[in-house]
Amino acid sequence: MEFKNTQISYLPLVFLFLFALLLVFFDVFVALLCFAIGVLIIFCFSSLNTTIADQTLEVKFGIFPIFHKRFPINQILSCQVVEDRTLKLGVFKVLGNKGYTLFKLWGFQTVEIILLDGKTYRIGTNKPKELEEAIKKKMSIIPGQ
Repeated sequence: MEFKNTQISYLPLVFLFLFALLLVFFDVFVALLCFAIGVLIIFCFSSLNTTIADQTLEVKFGIFPIFHKRFPINQILSCQVVEDRTLKLGVFKVLGNKGYTLFKLWGFQTVEIILLDGKTYRIGTNKPKELEEAIKKKMSIIPGQ
């Protein structure tokens, strides 16, 4: 394994606390429903795991990775660290002059990868230079790249 990083977000825990406060002020059914949604958010978006193993870059959210994506290294055309000021939590399709899919919990540093099919992805991480170097190192040892 060349690279492994886990970025942790404490924001879902704050949401869970706020949902628990609903028990005091609202109907029990509404509060429990909100609490269940909060727990789901925690399981889905409490962490962002980025791994490079073998010839695959993998990005997974949360304890139970409902949202995940695998990128074969041989399909990556380019890779660079970029700043992304989008204030989003989770997986989002960001549209504009240049559309891309964003995987991010917090922070502004992302690694942008462009695939051979033209699709662009940005991966948030607290170690952007290390991720960029690991991807480029893997790209350089693939025959035909």
